[in-house]
Amino acid sequence: MSTLKADTIQSTSGGAATLTKQSASKGRIEKTGDNSTIRESLNVSSLSDDAAGKCGVNFTSSFSTTRYVPTGSSSYTTDSSDYRQYLGTDYSNNLDETRTTSECHHGTWDSSQYIDSGSQGIVYFGDLA
Repeated sequence: MSTLKADTIQSTSGGAATLTKQSASKGRIEKTGDNSTIRESLNVSSLSDDAAGKCGVNFTSSFSTTRYVPTGSSSYTTDSSDYRQYLGTDYSNNLDETRTTSECHHGTWDSSQYIDSGSQGIVYFGDLA
């Protein structure tokens, strides 16, 4: 493990350095799979329970476009099921892409239906408005 300690960071010309966080997550949520509880979040104002296995995550600060990238994972409620999480994209089984600048809908799909998972963690990457 490395540690960097500094009192001052300067640019090559000797002035103040400009640091950016382009690759940092602009939002995240860790919630129960039934959408009843937000356990931890950043830039998330609320969520909606759209149906079994489906939810909408509402952002405190909107993204500048709908081209932000969500990614996440779901816990399995049983070892015998083949759960997959589809995040705002139409991979299969008619999960509509319903991403706006202020909300993203997510779903957890079992082999034949949407299901409430044990828990979900989701992060969002993109530029805020």
